[in-house]
Amino acid sequence: MRDGNGAGQLRLAPFLFMPGSVTFLPVTILILLVLVSWLLSTPLFLASRAIDDEKGAIVYQGRKRSFLLHIPEKVREKKGAPLVLVLHGGGGTPEAVARLTGFSKLADKEGFIVVYPEAVNRHWNDGRDVKRFLSHRENIDDVGFIARLIDTLIRKLEVDSTRVYAVGMSNGGMMCQRLGCELSSKLAAFASVGASLPENLTGQKPVMPISVLMINGTADPIVPFNGGGVGLHAKRGRVVSVPKAIEFWVKANGCDSQPHAATLVKSDTGLAVHKTVYRAGQSGIEVVLITVEGGGHTWPGGKERPRHFGRLTDAVNATEIIGEFFLRHRR
Repeated sequence: MRDGNGAGQLRLAPFLFMPGSVTFLPVTILILLVLVSWLLSTPLFLASRAIDDEKGAIVYQGRKRSFLLHIPEKVREKKGAPLVLVLHGGGGTPEAVARLTGFSKLADKEGFIVVYPEAVNRHWNDGRDVKRFLSHRENIDDVGFIARLIDTLIRKLEVDSTRVYAVGMSNGGMMCQRLGCELSSKLAAFASVGASLPENLTGQKPVMPISVLMINGTADPIVPFNGGGVGLHAKRGRVVSVPKAIEFWVKANGCDSQPHAATLVKSDTGLAVHKTVYRAGQSGIEVVLITVEGGGHTWPGGKERPRHFGRLTDAVNATEIIGEFFLRHRR
């Protein structure tokens, strides 16, 4: 389940990595001389925010874990900005999912910080237990890594801890489903695109209510809408059906069983878009499903993907929908 985009190369200033630290360091002798003493005495180092996209890394459980960070100009000198984590799909990279989704552009407009974490060997340990993936085989603690990354960025960038969100595509979306189960104490909401709840997670219960948005195509050939084996050959673990996943989150959040339904896009030729919303009384918690009839394993409004991933609609923009959903929820 690759993202369908090449990894690409960003022309960013290189960073200096040191064990136990996160570093973004433009390579100039002057800056090195000025900052070296502080770098050696702190567990985290962030350079000046003169670069839109900065590469960074932390050491978690003895392993260097990398990420890409985007800090909009309008929030560089401010405290309390929201934080959105965007998780790439299987085989993907932070750079590729940034291009696919366009979240950095939306961040510039709306004033939130985006971080694109990188999975070990390009696959998240989302709970499916697929032994062909190193992260699954070695049971990499991706939940712990994401928790540490959130804590680090809250501390150093002074983001609003009540407005932290996670979104992912495919394997990244299934990882967000796992984060919703195991990390709801740190997230106000999560969204998944082209993903469902892994069967192995159905026995879990979130420790706190969490708002959920799922966007799925009914003709997804990789993550089947009706549940079952994942992948073109159905050999990459199993997920429950999208309706079952929604039922799981509605029950976990105590939402009303009767939803509000609406059609966002009508179409006589397919790819109609529908929205179903379940609410939990006055708490503000929501579980939302956006269904693309005949849609494939794609990011609505995003980049084209390989033909075997199915049909893409540009009648709605998933990034804008997710951004609006996130920014009206707090933990």
